[in-house]
Amino acid sequence: MSLSAFIPLTGRCSCAALSYTLTASPLITHICYCTWCQRESGSICAVNSIIESSNFSYRLDPTVSQPVALIPGPTPSGNGQTVARCPVCFDGLWKYYGDARFVTYVKAGTLDEECFKRVAGGERVHIYTSTKPEWVDLGREKENGVGVFEEYYVRETVWVQEALERREKMLKAVEGVGS
Repeated sequence: MSLSAFIPLTGRCSCAALSYTLTASPLITHICYCTWCQRESGSICAVNSIIESSNFSYRLDPTVSQPVALIPGPTPSGNGQTVARCPVCFDGLWKYYGDARFVTYVKAGTLDEECFKRVAGGERVHIYTSTKPEWVDLGREKENGVGVFEEYYVRETVWVQEALERREKMLKAVEGVGS
């Protein structure tokens, strides 16, 4: 998916009380096989689309009296994470790592079906594949030029130029807020 040719992406929780919109393409999508993500997701991997928080918005059904549940949790780095959950069905839809609220990690499985298909065909990498199940074969992904890394990767060698430029712009805006 070209980052320039863009139609907003939408998603929601299972009960549809909490929905969200991405007004730009994800910078990249991580398909993470680390044991932490396996445990947290209850599956073989976690799929998170990374976007600037300025390009992310959510809507909670006005009939819901509780706010979005922001649940803190641990991370291997020790910096922590905050998972945003629907206050009705408790699905986790997005998260932030540490104090970096300017970057949103959208749980890609909560995207609406057509939007998920667009993201799944876009800029993505498989990370921490050293701990993926042996039966997961990423050969076709490699053949298609998708990054497959045993651990993490060097951002500047993987992200497309437009994503790197958007990240730089986001970081400058964040630095300007603290000035």
